[in-house]
Amino acid sequence: MHKIFENTNLDIKLPICTYKKGEIVFNEGELATSIGLIINGNISVKTYTYYEKEYEINNISKDGIFGQFVVFSSKPFFVGTAVATKETQIMYISKDKLFEFFKNRIFFENYLSLVSAISITIQNKVKILSQKEIKDKILFLLVNNLNQNKSDTIYISSKDKLARYLNVTRPSLSRELINMKNDELIDFGKHFIKLNKKSY
Repeated sequence: MHKIFENTNLDIKLPICTYKKGEIVFNEGELATSIGLIINGNISVKTYTYYEKEYEINNISKDGIFGQFVVFSSKPFFVGTAVATKETQIMYISKDKLFEFFKNRIFFENYLSLVSAISITIQNKVKILSQKEIKDKILFLLVNNLNQNKSDTIYISSKDKLARYLNVTRPSLSRELINMKNDELIDFGKHFIKLNKKSY
């Protein structure tokens, strides 16, 4: 069960859909009539630039949600296309059902807490992407992690995913990481990047 229902004691009877790897969950421009809760799996939400360059808007894994902003919008249409990156189970809550669940205080608090955390994550990503240089993007990511999590190290599953998150090419990211290591700003390995003390 999704963590949004923890300690709510609600009678939960909601549709759950299973998507195979590569299957489309929703298309850009499609009407959003419910929010989706990721029970298991992962989806990648992508859009395309004017020159048809693919750009990942978001990557949502287990316990994540989507549609929470657009479903209440005056123009409730998805702004990207979501594809399952592995077999994925998604539970859907319609708008009407959501209002019914909001009467449960614990559910409402869980929902607001989750949406607030997502909003902060989006704000941080916007700030990172607003940095013009790759070096500045990496440093912003590391310093922000230090301030919020009191850790000078971030852990990554792959440099490909980090490059997509920063909206840069993988070769450009790799070159900049090497330059920053040579300048003793950071240290890094296959699955981590560490901010050196001289950088803060």
